[in-house]
Amino acid sequence: MVREVRPIDALVREIGRDAAYLRLSGRPYGDGWTKRLEDITGWLEKSNFGWERVYDFHPDHFEIEGAPTCIYIGVRPESPAMTKMVRHFCSADGSPRIAGVTLNMLSLSVAIKHSERDSPDFWDRYL
Repeated sequence: MVREVRPIDALVREIGRDAAYLRLSGRPYGDGWTKRLEDITGWLEKSNFGWERVYDFHPDHFEIEGAPTCIYIGVRPESPAMTKMVRHFCSADGSPRIAGVTLNMLSLSVAIKHSERDSPDFWDRYL
């Protein structure tokens, strides 16, 4: 099945609010990466969190990724569900509980600053 995978900043502009997402470091599909992805998405599903694989966002540069390395989580940042996410993925000091997995937030205001990336011809300039 073919599906479109979008960058997290485009998704934030679409939903019109700040969004939480997980960034998985390492080489996609290598070094236990797939197992980590399956464990995370399994926990999200078991916990009834909506999620979607997305590409990462870098405000000052672009990365051509071979696979989407982030997971958008359909929770509102100010919700009790977000507290559950933080407890699961972050230690008390804020460090990651799972090696190579960080919980991130992308604000709508930052995503809007980069809305030129939504233009159909934007990426053609870099390919």
